[in-house]
Amino acid sequence: MAKEALTIQLKQSVWLRYYLLLLHGLMFTITLSLAIDWLWRTGLGLLVLFSFCFYYRTHYLATGRYNARMLMRLSDETWTVDYGDGRQVADLVVQQSVVIPQLVILYFETTSFWQTHSLIITADQVESECFRQLRVYCRDPKTFQQ
Repeated sequence: MAKEALTIQLKQSVWLRYYLLLLHGLMFTITLSLAIDWLWRTGLGLLVLFSFCFYYRTHYLATGRYNARMLMRLSDETWTVDYGDGRQVADLVVQQSVVIPQLVILYFETTSFWQTHSLIITADQVESECFRQLRVYCRDPKTFQQ
């Protein structure tokens, strides 16, 4: 059995909350300022509002379906992700990653081609040392060699 090489506890991201608020607020304002019939404006405004509620509930709330709470890298280079609704997805292999100073996006390989696993990790979700270790791991050229 493989040992844990890195365990990252993820908390709720303030940046993600502000991003959702800003993006949906902007779209709501644009929708209401369109020069179309009031019935269409109201419908589009409600659509933007329901979109915000959906994404806030699934990606931000602690019990959200896609809200990752813990990320573990094992010594055999597989990953395990624990989600807010109690699910655990194990034996994931990082296929690729995007690393910028305040954001890491991990794309995992899966056995089914129609179902993907990706994880967005912002710098305010984790401790700074864990975020640094994750960025160093993802930038290592040997990480993605098969």
